[in-house]
Formats: sequence, structure tokens, C-alpha cells
Amino acid sequence: MQEDSDKTQSTPDLLFTVSWPEDLRTVFSNFTIHSLFYLAWRILLFFPWCIAVGGAIILSPQNLSSVAFAPSVNYISRPPTPIEAFAHWADYGMQHITIFGGFIFTILWTFPNAGTLLLGALFAQFCWAWHDFLPEKTTALGEDERQMIYHLARCTWLTGDTVGIHKLNGKYYATDLQDHEHENVVDSDSDSEESSWSSVGDLQAVGEGGLLI
Repeated sequence: MQEDSDKTQSTPDLLFTVSWPEDLRTVFSNFTIHSLFYLAWRILLFFPWCIAVGGAIILSPQNLSSVAFAPSVNYISRPPTPIEAFAHWADYGMQHITIFGGFIFTILWTFPNAGTLLLGALFAQFCWAWHDFLPEKTTALGEDERQMIYHLARCTWLTGDTVGIHKLNGKYYATDLQDHEHENVVDSDSDSEESSWSSVGDLQAVGEGGLLI
């Protein structure tokens, strides 16, 4: 009987040891009041940050990188290259836009009058942000936010298809699938890396960097 009692008393310690990895236990042991406050602050700001990023994509694309990769919040590491930034927004951009749209719809539903005024103001900002935009394919993907958003919205976010990508001199440019088919006919014997072609699907691994909460 005494032996059974000893086993019962030792069970909690055994379960704790098995259930909690050493690294996680170390993290908890290093928690301070400051670190707990910082973690709580980051959790509280995460949803507003998602809304702000979605709004920046639509209303202020020139400031997208400053909002999304702000070192003050540091939810996402800034992609080191333009094509990695393009791959990241191909994967996560539509989610941010959906969150922003849901937030605006909630305000409009809850406060119809104020929501209508807000919607008018947002539409004016949208027109101002995009009034001088002209789509083109001579700018490398990821180097200009508006061109990047245009190509993703036209070929990926709204259709579920993929963006054709052409590599030239170490940079990546948007191209139509028809252009790729024509290129295969003309340059079918070319193995040059500088004329290679791929799609966003081939680059998804590039944008696999997750959120750093």
C-alpha cells in the first residue's frame, strides 16, 4: 500500500517532465513582468495590425512595407529580396484584405451613418492612392508595391490562378501565360537561366516566413 502511495505522489512530477519540453520550461522560467506585459501587448495589437496591413494594401500601397514590416511590432520579418516580398503577399495578402473588409463591414453594420461617412472617406483615399497608376511589366516584381498588388489581384487573389514570372538578369518580371507558351516554342532549346520561367506556385517556398508572435 505504501508503495502504491509513493507511485501516486510521483505521478504529477513525471507527467510534468514528459509533457513540457525543456526549451518551453526554460521560456516560462525566464518570464518577467516586462516580458509578460510585452507579450500581452503584442497579442492585443495583432488584430489591429492585420486590419492596418489590409488597409495599406488597398488605400496606401506605398506605405505597405512600413506598416507590415515595422520593427516596432515585428510580427513579420522583412523579406530580404523583392521576389520574396512578392511571394509573401501572394500567400498572405488576401487574408489581410479580408480582415480589413470585415472590419469595415462591421462598422457599417453597427453604425450605418458613421460607417457611410467612413466608406466615402476610404473611397476618396483609394482614388488618391491609385489615380495615377498605370500597369506595366517592366518593373521587377516586389520593387513597386502598386504593380505587385495589381498583378496579384488580377492573376491570383481574385481568380485563384497564378502569375507568370520571367527571370531576367537576376530579377523577376510578370508575364502572361500566353507569353510563356510562345517562349517555349521560340526558345525550346534554350537552357539559359536568364530566360527561365516560373510561377508564383514555384515560389511559395520563398514566402514561407511565418508570423513572429
